[in-house]
Amino acid sequence: MKKLAKLLTVLLVLTVLTCGLVACGGGEPSITSITVEYTQGEDVVYTDTTLSELKESVVVKVNYSDGTTKTITDYTLSGVLTEGESTITVTYGKFTKTFIVDVTEALDGSHTHNLVRHTAIPATCTEVGNIEYWHCTSCDKYYSDQGAVTEIELTDTIIPASHTLTHIEAQDKTCTENGNIEYWYCESCDKYFADEKANTEIQEEDTIIEAGHEGGTELRGAKDATEDEEGYTGDAYCLGCNTKIADGHVLDKLSHNHQMTKTDAKDPTCTVDGNVEYWQCDLCDKYFADENGTTEIDEADIVIEAGHVGGTEIRGAVEATEDEEGYTGDTYCLGCNTKIA
Repeated sequence: MKKLAKLLTVLLVLTVLTCGLVACGGGEPSITSITVEYTQGEDVVYTDTTLSELKESVVVKVNYSDGTTKTITDYTLSGVLTEGESTITVTYGKFTKTFIVDVTEALDGSHTHNLVRHTAIPATCTEVGNIEYWHCTSCDKYYSDQGAVTEIELTDTIIPASHTLTHIEAQDKTCTENGNIEYWYCESCDKYFADEKANTEIQEEDTIIEAGHEGGTELRGAKDATEDEEGYTGDAYCLGCNTKIADGHVLDKLSHNHQMTKTDAKDPTCTVDGNVEYWQCDLCDKYFADENGTTEIDEADIVIEAGHVGGTEIRGAVEATEDEEGYTGDTYCLGCNTKIA
């Protein structure tokens, strides 16, 4: 039998002067009292008289002689819930305490509903919505109308979340325009999916098949290099759309077998440049430090500039006196007997 109980909070304290469940000896604290707190919620419905649901609103604490307390759950409740005031007894060991439950209306299968209206909320792509419905807080039932005529389940009130999908068919790419795979697009949340049930989300770039030239390619304007002229690899053209898709590049002139002329090394003199040993190719007019043409050098690298050798001496030097000026003398190269300073 269901019973409706109004808000009532009762704090009951039972003080017991004798030793309780714990022995007085041995220095251990003894139970001195129990405290029973019963919070009777507003519009609480008890579905039976076994007191099992009532226990959810009861807190029992044991108080010890040393001032500590402990909340316990292994107590028992006894009594019967009836319409009006019902006396319920709490028992824990040798300790008992009673409290009052105010049951003002007994439910016999019908009652005056306490209906709360829930307005309709549209579903979104990711969040569920609901239809308009009414919920009775007394009997915890749901209705589709304000008069509580048509009872429904809570699940009947739910509008599942769902995407507003547009199907995009697959399209082949061309040489110059992108194509796309088959996909579904939701305008509400701006997301892309690979399936019509929107189970597999993909990115927009995943839908794109990039444009690419079809039909093969050919090279145009290719030219072989020779020893006298540069060549060219040719430009790549798409045979599908006759469009140039890549430029070629220049090829260097072909190499040749050098025809070398050797020049022996010559020492410089005081007035004439000398040179290192070197080879010059008669075909390409380049200079090399070896006869195989491995190490190319510049023309300036072969020259050993002229320079006076053999030492110098000072000629015509005169010491200055009190009566005549002096002279430091002129510098002559001993190698070529030429005045150099």
